[in-house]
Amino acid sequence: MRPTKFRAWMDSYPSPWSAAYAAYQHVQRLAAENARLSAEQAWVSSETPPDDESLVLLATSDGDVYPGYIDGGVWRYADAMPVSVLEVVAWRALPPGPPREPAACAD
Repeated sequence: MRPTKFRAWMDSYPSPWSAAYAAYQHVQRLAAENARLSAEQAWVSSETPPDDESLVLLATSDGDVYPGYIDGGVWRYADAMPVSVLEVVAWRALPPGPPREPAACAD
């Protein structure tokens, strides 16, 4: 932030203390959002499996990551082949896709 923008921001509050409190509240909101996003993106031990047939990312004992799912207690790659040579050590949900633009109406 440039000094002039900072000065304008500071001047928008009745006192330096209220500006500091507003900054503190903003940092608290950012920290809560960061914690929420970190929890969503955390790896989960394979001892706690996801819902059956939910496509997830699998971390294997060799350190590689593959798309896959669990089916009746059997870990499978996305192509339905069982994970038999390696051990699945953790999994995590897939990240959300990009936002979709609403479909344009054809006239």
